[in-house]
Amino acid sequence: EGQFTQLADALQPGICRAGEYLIRHGEEGKWLFLIVDGVVDVYGRGAGNARIKVCEFSKGQCVGELEFINNHPCVADVVA
Repeated sequence: EGQFTQLADALQPGICRAGEYLIRHGEEGKWLFLIVDGVVDVYGRGAGNARIKVCEFSKGQCVGELEFINNHPCVADVVA
């Protein structure tokens, strides 16, 4: 129970506008995002480094957790 309290205390609310980047390809993974409302699009890289939409996340899902936990560069863009 104490660990959940510490986690809850560490959370910071934020609002992202449409088109705003939450995560950028190649940046160090410093954040984990919990989607409370709305949808975010995830764009990977294809041939010639072309940006390709690979999926989306919505209410109740999280994004950026692998980069955050493993502290390595982000492999996709995540856009509100």
